[in-house]
Formats: sequence, structure tokens, C-alpha cells
Amino acid sequence: FLDTIQNNSAGVSQYVFNVGDRVIRRVENANNKIAKVYDWNPNTRELLVTFEVDELAFIDGGIPSTEDAIVQFDAGVASSSGTGVLPHTVITEVGSTITLRTNPITVLQDRAFQDLLGEVDSDGNAIGEEYTLVLAVKNYLNYQKSMVVTNLSTSMMLENIANETIRTRIGEAHVVKKMNELNVPIGGEGNGGVILKEVHLGRDSLVAISMILSLLSSGESISDEISNIPQYLMIKDKIRIDNKIDFDSLESIFDCDEINRLDGIKFSWSDKWIHIRKSNTEPIIRIFAEAPTKDEVDELVNTLKNYVK
Repeated sequence: FLDTIQNNSAGVSQYVFNVGDRVIRRVENANNKIAKVYDWNPNTRELLVTFEVDELAFIDGGIPSTEDAIVQFDAGVASSSGTGVLPHTVITEVGSTITLRTNPITVLQDRAFQDLLGEVDSDGNAIGEEYTLVLAVKNYLNYQKSMVVTNLSTSMMLENIANETIRTRIGEAHVVKKMNELNVPIGGEGNGGVILKEVHLGRDSLVAISMILSLLSSGESISDEISNIPQYLMIKDKIRIDNKIDFDSLESIFDCDEINRLDGIKFSWSDKWIHIRKSNTEPIIRIFAEAPTKDEVDELVNTLKNYVK
């Protein structure tokens, strides 16, 4: 926003926008004129929007068909967002990307919107983000049999409840791609992100909330629902490495039932697993491990750490 009289004495814009507010892009003969706000930063005066018709976004507003450097919006009083609706927060998430509507199209690598959901049980105790996708899938399977697509580092609780679980590389984009390839209606990741294809192919916390509330409509509490799912303990850790470490040599650490090299190395047994992968952004190895007990999961992680010392 270039309006020079919008700021207060501290240099902060006095404009107000809420998530979901509708703004109109002033372009003649354009079909995709309506956009929705997904974030507003009054300190930098940046209004971030998404178009209702994504395929047409910026076709006539940001590529060579126009010489305009500024896309103009007309907006009224921002009052359409419901109570408790918050702007997106950009987080670091290796493997994910945020597409930028630039010319040419570019992406923010290893960044994602925090459209995630975590829950608490009936006593107010946090039950962990890994349960979000599990409970959403459990609700979906009450109505329709289905496979589920998720990444290699998501809890094996899904194998315990789903008809079939398809594993992908880390990152929402990989999950979505596989859902499209196999025409799978539901997927997501263990970080709290749920993807329901019939709504849209992206993580959506409102979808997750709706599905979990539907699950609880039977009268069971979250505590009741998770008590019927096999319990595991998961550790998410990392270790710093240098270029002298041969990542391929890690394959010899464990004697396991299965080794998966799709994204790093994942060692799996019938009731536990450990996934090791190099970070794309830092000189570290990321470690995800899950087992029925703390002793078992600690043993997996410590075995790896002792090997690379």
C-alpha cells in the first residue's frame, strides 16, 4: 500500500484487514477479480491475497500482458472474518514450498503456512499433533473405505486404522502429488495437516476440525477415541554433521525388517521405525523415531547418534 497518510506516528498502517475479507482487483475484463485476504502486515503495509479462481490468478495482473507494476485493489471496511480467525503464519518446514505469484512464478523453498491443528484431551492435556491426521482419517473411514497418503515420518498409527497407507517423501507437495496420481481422497502429514481432496488439495485446519468434531459427535471423547488406537512414543530430533560423514553408510546401522531409501533412510520393524534424512537447509541430520516405549525409541536414536560421533 502506497497511501502516504495511512500510517500513525510510529509508522504503522491504520488500515485493518482480517483473514477472509474479500477485495476486488481493479482490472477491466478480468474474470478473477475477487480475492480473499490471507494475511495483512500493517508494519510493512503488505496485503497478501489468494484468488478464488487460482488457475487465473495474475494471468492479466502480473505477467507480460500488462505493464503495471502495481495491482490495485478496492476494499471496504474489513469485517467479514469470524471471531478467532487468525492470519497464516509462515513456518520452516523442510520439503514444503509456498508458490509466489511473481513473473516468472517462483517459490519459497522449505516454507509452509501453519494451517495445522493440535488437540487436547478431555482433561485439557495436549495429545500431540500426530493424532490430528489419525483422528481425521478415523472419522473418514467411518463413512467410506479408503487408502490414505502421508509422508515417511508420520506415525504408524495410520497403518493400524487405515485400509492401506501410502508413504511419500517429506513435504505437502509430495503428498498431494501422490493423492492425485492414485486418486486417493484423504491424506496429510503428522505435523497436524489434513488434506481432503473433495474440499481442496492443501492442508486445511478447518477441515481437520470439522472431521474431528464429526468423529466426536457419536458421544465419545478424544480420550476415548485415542484409547482404541495403539499407542506409540515419537521423538523428533536432529544432529549436526559435517561433509566427512558418509550418509550412505548409515544403512548398516540397524538390522531391521525393511529399509526405505525414498527420502533419506527409514528403518522399519513391525512396531517401530526410525527415519534419518539430511536437511536441505542446515548441516544436520533430521531424526524421526517411533516405538511403543520410551526405552525402545531412545535406543533407536542413541544408536544412530553414537554411530555418527
